[in-house]
Amino acid sequence: MKRKLLILLITSLFLIGLGGNVYSSENLPIQKYFYLTDQISGEEALESIKVLTCDEFEGRLSGSEGCYLAAKWIAERMKKLGLKPGIKKENSYFQEFEMPENLIQAKNLFDSVNEAKKRKSVNVIGYLQATDENSEDSILMVAHFDHLGKHPMYKTVYRGANDNASGVSCILEIARVLSNKNFFPSLNIVFIAFSGEEQGLLGSKYYTSNPIFPINKIKAVINLDMVGAGKGVLLYGTNAFLSPYLNKYLKICAEALEIKISSDFKLAGPLSDHYPFRKLGVPFIFFFRDDPTRIGHYHSPKDTIETIDPKNLMEVSKLTLLITSSFSKSSLFIFDENSLKEKLYVHPKIVLKGEGIYFRENLISIYIENSRFITDSSHNFEYLYRINSGENTLSLDITYCKRLLLNLKVTIKADIDDNLKCDFDYDCDVDLDDLIAMSKKYGKRVKTNSYEALFDLDQNRIIDEKDLEIFSNYFGYISSLSTNCLYM
Repeated sequence: MKRKLLILLITSLFLIGLGGNVYSSENLPIQKYFYLTDQISGEEALESIKVLTCDEFEGRLSGSEGCYLAAKWIAERMKKLGLKPGIKKENSYFQEFEMPENLIQAKNLFDSVNEAKKRKSVNVIGYLQATDENSEDSILMVAHFDHLGKHPMYKTVYRGANDNASGVSCILEIARVLSNKNFFPSLNIVFIAFSGEEQGLLGSKYYTSNPIFPINKIKAVINLDMVGAGKGVLLYGTNAFLSPYLNKYLKICAEALEIKISSDFKLAGPLSDHYPFRKLGVPFIFFFRDDPTRIGHYHSPKDTIETIDPKNLMEVSKLTLLITSSFSKSSLFIFDENSLKEKLYVHPKIVLKGEGIYFRENLISIYIENSRFITDSSHNFEYLYRINSGENTLSLDITYCKRLLLNLKVTIKADIDDNLKCDFDYDCDVDLDDLIAMSKKYGKRVKTNSYEALFDLDQNRIIDEKDLEIFSNYFGYISSLSTNCLYM
């Protein structure tokens, strides 16, 4: 009678399980990139602002010693994050250009001061190389790092925390996350800290005449300027006619992250470093935080780190990262390490899970105990690993395009309760939830070590009545070792 009841239940549950997925195929890949956006930290970005607004950099006036020192720090940060130098021939992060002698001081603030000689300033450029090393396609994330320097008479330092240490801090935070070894750009992702912006977009104008990748191969430019201060909405300027697809992704990503944005057509004009690219027909987005109460103190000595809200930095960084990764359809591999976090294992089998997004066929290899494991066509994998009481050693290597994604060696300590082989949700009791899980697999043929093999209790490679009969013998079992169980 018990067995018949279980068969009736499993048949009903199987029919219930035929319902469709509520997620659309279009939104699902975007949501997968939350693995990256969840790693963004507004506090980490704030640390970069602290450095960029320090006394030593003296307000980062283009062409000044303080500006050069700030550029040097940005370059060192890019190098530490693993970005390649933008000026490949010279193996340098610096792109030098001359500052006209009458523009050494910021023309809107200190017109009366003029330098007697020309000076050089620099753009700082680093990039993540495309998985295809021959690709010339690129996406640019840009922000100017220069500001107004010191007042020539009173020597007051104009620190420029919001204008624009905030934008630079965000692109460096995005670079930190995207430098993750399991992210594979489909194109070159270029990070540029421009100087000369305050004097008339000089750095970005120079770059558009001397790009490191062809202008006609730039898929998008995302410019961040004054994004840290203010209680208003995140504003954006763009030209939907240049790239309706980019504009579509902007709105989809903002909605997915639940970030309020508002279009401002004025921002598409010559206000910041996106404009030289716009004049050449390059698709762009310009982000700017609305500041209705003037917390940011534009071009004022009061533009200090105290005005910056880390939440603002986090929001614009997450949105920029999500647009970049999803719009470019870059590859990402996610390995679920939850199954390896128990201190003492009581289940006889561990399920290892992972997922690849936008991976090309036959280029991903998974080795478990030196044996190659083939993923399915969508590059999802679930691997059943059997363990014994005592110490077990697990070796896991995952490569993509011959690049090592993950190298994991762990020692697993176990005190196995064999009665838990029917505890499919790993909560240390065999109950209706486990029956529901089994119902979804009932009737399927399985491969050795595949996730479905968890339900193949008699190991005959099909989940059938014999497995159901075995399950019925354990139904209702509750382990006394519940503190050592993993809730999946």
